[in-house]
Amino acid sequence: MGLAGPGKTAWDYATGKGVNVAVIDGGANVSHLDLAANVKGCYNAVTEKEGKASVPPLGSHGTATAGILAAVGNNKRLSAGSAYNANLYVINAFQELEDENGKFYGAYDSDIMRGIQWAAGKNCRVVSMSLSGNGEPNEAMESMIRQYYSQKSNSILFVSSGGNSKINEYRYPASYDGVLSISAVNYASGKYTISPNSTYNNRIDLAAPGNGLYTLSHSSNTAAATAGATSAATPYTAGVAALVFQANPSLTAAQCAQILTSTATDAGARGYDVHYGYGVINPLKAVQKAIYKTDSKAQQISGVSSSYKKAYTASSFTLKPILSGSGTASYKSSNSNIASVSASGKVNPKKIGKTTITISVPASGIFRSASKKIALTVTPKTGKIRSAKNIKSRKLKVKWSRDRKASGYQIKLAKNKRFKKAKTYWARKNSTTSRTLAKLKKGKRYYIKIRAYKKSGGKKIYGSYSKVKQIKIRR
Repeated sequence: MGLAGPGKTAWDYATGKGVNVAVIDGGANVSHLDLAANVKGCYNAVTEKEGKASVPPLGSHGTATAGILAAVGNNKRLSAGSAYNANLYVINAFQELEDENGKFYGAYDSDIMRGIQWAAGKNCRVVSMSLSGNGEPNEAMESMIRQYYSQKSNSILFVSSGGNSKINEYRYPASYDGVLSISAVNYASGKYTISPNSTYNNRIDLAAPGNGLYTLSHSSNTAAATAGATSAATPYTAGVAALVFQANPSLTAAQCAQILTSTATDAGARGYDVHYGYGVINPLKAVQKAIYKTDSKAQQISGVSSSYKKAYTASSFTLKPILSGSGTASYKSSNSNIASVSASGKVNPKKIGKTTITISVPASGIFRSASKKIALTVTPKTGKIRSAKNIKSRKLKVKWSRDRKASGYQIKLAKNKRFKKAKTYWARKNSTTSRTLAKLKKGKRYYIKIRAYKKSGGKKIYGSYSKVKQIKIRR
């Protein structure tokens, strides 16, 4: 993961921390070990009572949607919500009803509206509603939603199930102005496809995962449950909206909605369509756009040098690039006979010569693809002087260790440690490991160092110099 801001990564914003979110459903098991720590308030819109005891789960639906939205993360338990550190407010708007087909759980518009008002009083920025009806639109409810959606401060983004009727029809509250209407997609073989159960119409805004999402069971703290269709896609989307608000709390609900729709991954027919809306939600891209306030950004690769020089006998070393974006680096050596490089960036020098290591980062989120080339020179071994002795007649004999892969050796001799005005001597055969230097001045101190070289492409590749030896000519 690359840096997304000064000292923070993109996913430092991907917890929903500090954002108040509400789920209006059929209550929930608010004492669940994967939910309780995030639950900050409860309300029963039917009985108009507050407190955890007021919202017993009416079936598993409410617990499942609350878990997808804001189950606690990083606690080594069952699952984590898409906004796993958000402040969760659980609202029950359902009760047992009866019609000609028998008893069922349902919700009146008036109870949903009371739940919305209560959530607004708790400064919730996101309200998730995995519920829908195909009756006549309620002007009073739409007016209330529009008011909270467009208010100047603490505006509320409403996210609602587009419906699971399989047909082209409007369902509410999803089709009201000020509500993000969500369809569901299935994921298989690396591809998203629309769920065949999803309702479709020209008010659908986004598609989100809704196939077998793991979430919480209302009856067990140890067993996971699955949830599907638009009931699952809705709280997933609501959680991503919370991440966007966390990344940029100054956003209005309309701006958050615009970020979510403009960063969605196009699917289905090109551009907007009645099944996918503006596309499949893209959490990473949405969070990054909220941070950087742009649709596209160059990705920088830093933390590595533009060139390296290593002896072929050196231990392998690992490139650790710092990425300004969210991509994952890959590596390639132009000549793996000279040096190979692993998928994790571990470089293994093998043979004297030159190669280019290319670091590539694909496009990720709003960050464009990037690459950086590193010149690697693999050299002979570091020179090693075995001995340097003053012999008769103002001569100096130097011996060195052989490098079997070298072509020859370069000797430097000077009267100062900085090797200014140094004389250069050559041993042009690899088998030569000694040289006598003559016509030196008696009583003078000399400094000597040596390095191996290898001819490659008409040029010499030098190893590192040996440690400097100093000798005083006494005879």
